[in-house]
Amino acid sequence: MKKIYALLKPYALVLTLLTATTIIIYSCKKDRETSSAETKNELISEAKSYFEDEVLKKSLKDSNDPNFRHSIIKRPIWEKAITKKISLGEAVIVPVKFDGGVFTKPEKTDMVNYLDKTSYLMLYRDKKQKMHAEWVTLIPDKIRKAKSEQFSGIVAIEDWGGKFNRAYAFNGTGKYFPVYIRQAVTFSESNYKRSTFCIEVQHWGYISWANGPAIPKYLGSETFCFTSDSPGGTPDSYGTLSDGTRMDEEPNPDAYPSYYIDCNGDIDGSAVIDDNCGCIGGNTGFQSCAQKEIRDSVKNACIKNALTLALSRNAVNEIKTLFYDAFGSNKNYNVVFADGSLSSTTKDATTKTLLDPITGIITSTITFNTDVAGIRSEQYAVSTIYHEMVHAELRKLFPEDSQGKILIPSQHEYMAQNFVDKIMASLKSVFPNLSDTDAWALSWGGLKQTSFFDLLSDANKTMIGETLMKYSDKDRYDKLGSYCN
Repeated sequence: MKKIYALLKPYALVLTLLTATTIIIYSCKKDRETSSAETKNELISEAKSYFEDEVLKKSLKDSNDPNFRHSIIKRPIWEKAITKKISLGEAVIVPVKFDGGVFTKPEKTDMVNYLDKTSYLMLYRDKKQKMHAEWVTLIPDKIRKAKSEQFSGIVAIEDWGGKFNRAYAFNGTGKYFPVYIRQAVTFSESNYKRSTFCIEVQHWGYISWANGPAIPKYLGSETFCFTSDSPGGTPDSYGTLSDGTRMDEEPNPDAYPSYYIDCNGDIDGSAVIDDNCGCIGGNTGFQSCAQKEIRDSVKNACIKNALTLALSRNAVNEIKTLFYDAFGSNKNYNVVFADGSLSSTTKDATTKTLLDPITGIITSTITFNTDVAGIRSEQYAVSTIYHEMVHAELRKLFPEDSQGKILIPSQHEYMAQNFVDKIMASLKSVFPNLSDTDAWALSWGGLKQTSFFDLLSDANKTMIGETLMKYSDKDRYDKLGSYCN
């Protein structure tokens, strides 16, 4: 026995050393991972402090600046900030949110570039460890259908207030030209031995008309110019800024167009643009065109339950039939069911319809309010869904006139006159045991401000109001209906 122990003793020692080494290596690996995450958070925290203390408080918009893009209220989305390696070290990249659906459109192209998806804030330290903050705007002249495709278009680099720093035009093969904005840069004649070309970039935004979809409106423009010199971006071609200074410690220009938001709005996402049906793959929930026209993006359990009831196969009704006829097989009309906070305890849902000026595709997004979803009965929630589905249908029923205006009356007036009975019958198809009186009352939800509601008797008005309250609050002692939780 002692001989066996003596033989095994060296092996036991080796095993113990291996185990200890493994623990040490794993511990080091875990520490490195933790350190990496901490470093990223520290970089973002440092960048945010610098931006708020040194940039935001000192950024003043030039009152004489005619550029509409500079006048839009914008803010960094710090919770989505990432870090990225650039030629000068680590940079912090922060998406930027703008008020309104403003987009740029280079002349002689069909490109539409929404600022929310093509603008970001980049913060980094130069070789002397001085912090810089740059507002970067990408203005593609070609659709980038996937992250793997090279960027083609203009990259404008400004300070947060809109003062021009520099810009580049990328040709889609990785090569670039220095670009100058006409109003912001002075340059010598020697920089322009060859022809100079200028591109006007238009600014557009959406306005609503007569309860129809928002339509694009021209808001202004800006002009970029570049020479016919060979591309490459050598330091001598950077030009002189309007204040006489030059940029001598800037990131490699290749870093700027590497920022990518896919067509689903995800930073560095994998969704791609299909020529036949638009954005699919990635986090869209769609892997093929056949799934595309009606999209369910709802995550709230109670809203998801009500939506399932409203669209179930057993629910055979006119509202659902009209809805699927309008959107289910028409690639020019898409509907998205979504949910989110509407910062209201009285509003149950909203429907927003937008026309894509390039593709001609109309998308209606129905957003259900998560702030109140938990207290609404299933009956009340389904009636809300049918109400919003009618809003989406009406855009399909009423076309544009020759001037592009939507020939549609007040939607709630039209619904009160033509759809109350249809919503009532549709509710009964989902809830067979629901009384006719209650189904009729629920169908008036959202329509109490119409002239047709005013024509009802006082007794009916009171009954409708009481019924809506009893089905919309699970905490009432006299509540009616069934609830998801």
